[in-house]
Amino acid sequence: MIVRIATRGSKLALAQAREVAEALRSLRIESEFVIVRTKGDRHRDRPVKELGPGIFEREVNLTLLEGKADLAVHSMKDVPTVVHEDLVLAAVLPRASPLDVLVSRVPLDRLLEGAKIGTGSPRRRGALLRLYPNLRFSDIRGNVDTRLEKLRRGECDGIMVAKAALERLGLDCVGFHCKTFLPDEVVPAAGQGAIAVFATKDSPYLSVLRKMNHERSYLEVSLERSILRELGAGCSTPLGVHSKIVGSEVRVLVGLYESDPVILDRRYDVSDLRSIPRDIVSQLKR
Repeated sequence: MIVRIATRGSKLALAQAREVAEALRSLRIESEFVIVRTKGDRHRDRPVKELGPGIFEREVNLTLLEGKADLAVHSMKDVPTVVHEDLVLAAVLPRASPLDVLVSRVPLDRLLEGAKIGTGSPRRRGALLRLYPNLRFSDIRGNVDTRLEKLRRGECDGIMVAKAALERLGLDCVGFHCKTFLPDEVVPAAGQGAIAVFATKDSPYLSVLRKMNHERSYLEVSLERSILRELGAGCSTPLGVHSKIVGSEVRVLVGLYESDPVILDRRYDVSDLRSIPRDIVSQLKR
């Protein structure tokens, strides 16, 4: 039997789908891709906030719900916190770097006042403004390699991208300067760096997917998404949430990058995972 994997057709999405296919192959299961063109792919000239939530996810999951695929693969950060009731997050692969990278034509400390950074992310804009208040911003859409090409053409002075995307595409900073931000400098998006595998609740592959699942990564991204859900935050909220489990302790970073940014850095016992989202929200509302 061949497992059908629903995925977008971008280079990054296919690279992620191949990671899932390799994990299945290690369990002696073959697979094939079902390529889906999403709303986000069809309207690359429009800002993400105008298109609403789930623009890279909805049609891929619909393919799964319609029985045209067996699994759906996503960048975890692109998946809304509420998905269709018949779907389940069945596996998370070992998480790649969750960090953000500023790719620029000159070193960051030489960027002129008023330099223009291309990003459509309210979180990235707010985080950079907190560190470098003299920067300007322009909306920029497209795949990572498209955005790098716009940078080469001088349409902006820098772009902000996920380090995991650069690594998965095998891209480096040759010809550019890259500044990688630590989580307490720029709090990553919830789920950033993680590959999510969704299936239907009655899928015959759930037991197989459990074998693929990386438990720590699953717990971290689930906690981050629970905090988003508790806050009622969406893709237009300038919010970063990052967690890291080490031993019996979990460190949680939250960055709310509004006009008066709020950064929380808290540590909890892993046994308290269920109560953490409510505690974080209560602290943000003080």
